[in-house]
Amino acid sequence: MAGGAKRRSRDPEVVILRRQVEDLQERMKELAERNAWYEERHLIMLRNAAVKGVSEAELMKALPPIDRSRF
Repeated sequence: MAGGAKRRSRDPEVVILRRQVEDLQERMKELAERNAWYEERHLIMLRNAAVKGVSEAELMKALPPIDRSRF
Protein backbone atom coordinates (compact mmCIF):
# COMPACT_ATOMS: atom_id res chain seq x y z
CA MET A 1 0.00 0.00 0.00
CA ALA A 2 1.85 3.04 -1.23
CA GLY A 3 1.19 6.44 0.29
CA GLY A 4 -0.50 5.03 3.40
CA ALA A 5 -3.72 4.22 1.57
CA LYS A 6 -6.15 2.18 3.65
CA ARG A 7 -7.37 -1.09 2.27
CA ARG A 8 -11.13 -1.28 2.42
CA SER A 9 -12.74 -4.59 3.21
CA ARG A 10 -15.47 -5.81 0.93
CA ASP A 11 -16.85 -8.05 3.64
CA PRO A 12 -20.37 -6.70 4.27
CA GLU A 13 -20.13 -7.47 7.99
CA VAL A 14 -16.96 -5.38 8.32
CA VAL A 15 -18.56 -2.53 6.38
CA ILE A 16 -21.61 -2.59 8.66
CA LEU A 17 -19.48 -2.74 11.81
CA ARG A 18 -17.33 0.18 10.64
CA ARG A 19 -20.45 2.22 9.94
CA GLN A 20 -21.81 1.38 13.39
CA VAL A 21 -18.54 2.48 15.01
CA GLU A 22 -18.64 5.76 13.08
CA ASP A 23 -22.27 6.32 14.09
CA LEU A 24 -21.49 5.59 17.75
CA GLN A 25 -18.49 7.92 17.69
CA GLU A 26 -20.69 10.70 16.30
CA ARG A 27 -23.33 10.00 18.98
CA MET A 28 -20.65 10.15 21.70
CA LYS A 29 -19.53 13.53 20.35
CA GLU A 30 -23.12 14.83 20.39
CA LEU A 31 -23.65 13.60 23.95
CA ALA A 32 -20.38 15.15 25.13
CA GLU A 33 -21.51 18.49 23.66
CA ARG A 34 -24.92 18.17 25.30
CA ASN A 35 -23.31 17.30 28.64
CA ALA A 36 -21.08 20.38 28.41
CA TRP A 37 -24.17 22.51 27.72
CA TYR A 38 -25.95 21.09 30.79
CA GLU A 39 -22.87 21.66 32.95
CA GLU A 40 -22.76 25.29 31.83
CA ARG A 41 -26.48 25.77 32.52
CA HIS A 42 -26.02 24.23 35.98
CA LEU A 43 -23.22 26.66 36.81
CA ILE A 44 -25.31 29.60 35.58
CA MET A 45 -28.22 28.52 37.78
CA LEU A 46 -25.98 28.03 40.81
CA ARG A 47 -24.48 31.48 40.32
CA ASN A 48 -27.88 33.11 39.90
CA ALA A 49 -29.18 31.32 43.00
CA ALA A 50 -26.15 32.44 45.02
CA VAL A 51 -26.70 36.04 43.93
CA LYS A 52 -30.32 35.78 45.13
CA GLY A 53 -29.22 34.21 48.45
CA VAL A 54 -30.42 30.67 47.73
CA SER A 55 -27.98 28.00 48.88
CA GLU A 56 -27.12 24.90 46.89
CA ALA A 57 -28.60 22.81 49.72
CA GLU A 58 -31.92 24.62 49.33
CA LEU A 59 -31.83 24.05 45.58
CA MET A 60 -31.19 20.33 46.04
CA LYS A 61 -34.04 19.74 48.51
CA ALA A 62 -36.46 17.07 47.39
CA LEU A 63 -39.75 18.15 45.93
CA PRO A 64 -42.80 17.67 48.13
CA PRO A 65 -44.87 14.59 47.33
CA ILE A 66 -47.66 15.10 44.82
CA ASP A 67 -51.12 15.09 46.33
CA ARG A 68 -53.09 13.05 43.81
CA SER A 69 -56.17 12.73 46.01
CA ARG A 70 -57.66 15.85 44.41
CA PHE A 71 -57.68 14.35 40.92
